[in-house]
Amino acid sequence: FFCFPRRTATTMVATLKHSGPVQMKGFASKKGRRFPVKIKRFFKLSGTDLSCHETESSDAKWKYSVLDRDVDGVVDKSRITVSLPDRKLELFFENKVVTKEWLDALNRARSLKLENYYTVGKIIGSGAYSKVRIGSSKETGELVAIKI
Repeated sequence: FFCFPRRTATTMVATLKHSGPVQMKGFASKKGRRFPVKIKRFFKLSGTDLSCHETESSDAKWKYSVLDRDVDGVVDKSRITVSLPDRKLELFFENKVVTKEWLDALNRARSLKLENYYTVGKIIGSGAYSKVRIGSSKETGELVAIKI
């Protein structure tokens, strides 16, 4: 989503507020669904979507949004648990530093909900690919136009 401050001059610039999209990728081990053995897979976190791949270049075996999902990590054990709609995913990383990076990224991604930052109002415009709504920042009260 993009937020435009209320027009105060003849030109306006769109800004992406509250951090940019979360991007992470790398190998981790996960417990198999059928057998409790660890399987090495390539994971991608793109925005709010977490996907699992057999290799870096293969298509995703599955993809889930992490918005509002429970994410729990034990950095000392290099383990993160993500609650998915149909199961709990346990991820195991090579070291504490990588685990902490993934835990921070997953927690940022799970909270990137527009409603966490803005009160969204009525539609004030629309086009072929998006709608524009009036809104206000929960932090500052600033009126903004939100392109969704």
